[in-house]
Amino acid sequence: MTTTCRWWSCAPSITPISRQKLKKRTQTSGCAQGTAFGDLLEAVESVALPKAELRTSWLYQMTHAINTMPSLYLEAGAIHGCVLCKEGTPVCYTEDVGRHNAVDKIAGWIYRHGVDPADKILYTTGRLTSEMVIKTVRMGIPILVSRSGFTAWGVELARQVGLTLVGRTRGKRFIALSGQERIVLDQNLDYVEEESARHKRKGEERDDSTPTGAQESPACCSPAAWRGGWAAATSRCARSAAAPFWSA
Repeated sequence: MTTTCRWWSCAPSITPISRQKLKKRTQTSGCAQGTAFGDLLEAVESVALPKAELRTSWLYQMTHAINTMPSLYLEAGAIHGCVLCKEGTPVCYTEDVGRHNAVDKIAGWIYRHGVDPADKILYTTGRLTSEMVIKTVRMGIPILVSRSGFTAWGVELARQVGLTLVGRTRGKRFIALSGQERIVLDQNLDYVEEESARHKRKGEERDDSTPTGAQESPACCSPAAWRGGWAAATSRCARSAAAPFWSA
């Protein structure tokens, strides 16, 4: 007689609560379309993010430092970078082909060095999706900034958990769609430079035509957006023994 046994029901060390979580699977929308077990929102619904603030002077200082920092992202534009900042100063920078991996490196650095995330700002070059929001909230970071756009679910989730979400951060302009109460407008824009043309990415000319404050939808990557930079990035990554990483 043959007995069919599902691994989540037969493993003796798994508790009934764990079995229920394992039965619920969610396919994520990341590049690799992974599978997460359990309720993705369960881990963030009970999180109380700290009452931090984001001064616009810090925001402009931070983005200027990141844009002028020597990096593979700036050279090739075919990978993603993540920066952990305190006020306007970068303290840890990571790069990876996948935006999720770059964020995970920041999470590992925080855990390994016992860093307090309550007064930190997370900057990413990737889109502000629900997964990026969940990762940021689980790290306990109250502010997430990107030079890219938003997704509808990412904005909705950020509003639910009270995360400050700032996108399209380039030069003098940025768009905040969640947690605006943390933002302090203390910077005189007359002393802020527009983003240099050498720091722009392919396709961003179209994005810059959108007026500040308008709700934007995420743009899909076209094949042209990957030309040129991809070859340079893969060539340099192949020569590197370790992924680009530095911390202050």
